Amino acid sequence: MKKGSRMSPESRERCRQAQLIVQKDPDLRERMRLANTGKKRTLETKKRMSENNCARRPEEKERRRLLLLGKKIGLGNKGRTSETFTPEHRKVYAKRTRAYFSSLTDEQWEEWHEKNSRGHKWSGTSIEKILESILLEREISFEKQYRIGRYVVDFADLENKVAYEADGEYWHSSPKAVARDKKRDEYLEERGWTTIRFSESELPSQ
Repeated sequence: MKKGSRMSPESRERCRQAQLIVQKDPDLRERMRLANTGKKRTLETKKRMSENNCARRPEEKERRRLLLLGKKIGLGNKGRTSETFTPEHRKVYAKRTRAYFSSLTDEQWEEWHEKNSRGHKWSGTSIEKILESILLEREISFEKQYRIGRYVVDFADLENKVAYEADGEYWHSSPKAVARDKKRDEYLEERGWTTIRFSESELPSQ
């Protein structure tokens, strides 16, 4: 096939069938990945591949739209400046990001978290460490940074389904933060969990 020529419907169908075979065979998929490593593609080819991915997976279209928006308003690591990231841009980006993540089911949230966490471990804030020591002193068994659906709680008593949260004044004292925490608590309550919150002022200093 000549470069730039259009594929016939029959050729497209053969390519589609070949891609299905590759997707079902992990060994073949790995060989294809290695064969394409370091391969340079033209902008036209990249654009075509992006459009094909969006056609196959509707959620990919929204993800790429957010990615392009991030590049336009200076969210990328390269060339990111405060001048290009204005308050108006922040509002637009935040609104679209919330809309996208709000549309995800619990299973999709779990899948997204597994793909993007990359094994990072949260060491905890100072007040979380204080609360952790208190729970240990009282011999309460718990899991740190435990995920329940789309949320991660500071400490989770799995046996009694109790979530313990250490709320810093800076992040949890504003009216907006209080409303957000209330919505989060209601979400956990619907799944049989009780949330016990400790404000920074209620916890002893180190």
